[in-house]
Amino acid sequence: MEVMMNDLEVRDRELDGALETNAAVIRLFKARNDQQGSDELWKLLDAIWLLYAMTSEDVAGPDPYGIEIPRKQIPAMLERALGQIISAQESQSWLVLCDILEYEITPILESWKVIVTATRAGN
Repeated sequence: MEVMMNDLEVRDRELDGALETNAAVIRLFKARNDQQGSDELWKLLDAIWLLYAMTSEDVAGPDPYGIEIPRKQIPAMLERALGQIISAQESQSWLVLCDILEYEITPILESWKVIVTATRAGN
């Protein structure tokens, strides 16, 4: 049980970091700092894949109160958002990319945060 709790604490910190990086990427692109925004975007995408692998495997149960996106919808929404990110990046549509991060990725990260927090509280 203690191992799972420590693992959930790590996920919680990783989610906080991903949310901060997500906000930083949005700020960088809106400030037209495209190179640094792209560099941070890759860090964010790496964190998202890691969080997806960790969160989808171990954190199960009913959806907690306050979750924006139901757990079962997250994989499809994430796949769609990542495809949109790739398209926006290829076309260098940085404001579109910011919208995707703000309105697609942020709710996913926040929903994962609610799931992990609720799971931690239940242990």
